[in-house]
Amino acid sequence: ILTCGTFLSGLIHIGQKKIRAGRMGEAGAEGLTESLISLGFKSARLKTGTPPRLDSSTINYQSLEEQHADSEPYFFSFLTKKNINKQISCRMTYTNEAVHKIISKNLNRKVFWENDANCFALAEATIGAAKKFEVVFGVILGTGCGAGIVVNKKIHRGPNRIAGEWGHHTLYQGGRDCYCGSQGCTESYISGTALEKEWKELSGSYSSVTDIIDNKLYESNPEWKENFMNNFGLALSNVIDILDPDAIVMGGGLSKVDLLYTEGMQAVYKESFSEVVRTPIIKNKLGDSSGVFGAAMIMDHI
Repeated sequence: ILTCGTFLSGLIHIGQKKIRAGRMGEAGAEGLTESLISLGFKSARLKTGTPPRLDSSTINYQSLEEQHADSEPYFFSFLTKKNINKQISCRMTYTNEAVHKIISKNLNRKVFWENDANCFALAEATIGAAKKFEVVFGVILGTGCGAGIVVNKKIHRGPNRIAGEWGHHTLYQGGRDCYCGSQGCTESYISGTALEKEWKELSGSYSSVTDIIDNKLYESNPEWKENFMNNFGLALSNVIDILDPDAIVMGGGLSKVDLLYTEGMQAVYKESFSEVVRTPIIKNKLGDSSGVFGAAMIMDHI
């Protein structure tokens, strides 16, 4: 595999306009791709995207959801031995109907938008880990707690377009406050944000969920892990009791936690109504690209 950066037969897309170039204002490398193809090599293109630059003084950070950086970041290269840059939290926001109208009004082509969890579920149910199953519940468990439902390779949205919103099922009546305005929601107990907050309350220090589990930090506060497994079991068993999907596929940052497929799965089975539970709980196959694949496939699976 020969990876040649963004300059080789590079294209810049600005709206519907395409420019053959490397970086903006620099020429691309033309002719080399054609030469390799003539020698029998296969050529494919990887997309890179540049987000818009915003003046930080114009952003109201108090209205945004904070996503902490990893305390021990992973590096792209094995040659990198230590982090020399300060870790900065991400800030999350979401589109709404007003944003959709602005986008639609300013584009000549029809805009089709979809929930990220639905895109994830569609991809995994069609070409991913759950492609052999008809009814798939695709979970995104990370900063938040969402899911999509796919039936026979079609997204099920429901008349209220809230199908799959298990993160806002009530896990404990009158429990923790949730950003949605309710109390006791699943998301306020088993999302990465909630778990890290609970850990800080127990230990007095911040650590990511993966750090807590991979480094077995929970051994100093075993109730943290016990709560996590119990709440995970309660939450997903409710889904099985209501939907009884053929498969549950896990996505999001916490899908990398192997405990979910052993102790977590047993906790789900224990809390389910049926004495014998056959629903597999499986890790995604497409990784962080699941949502992108699903978004690209929407028009073919409406």
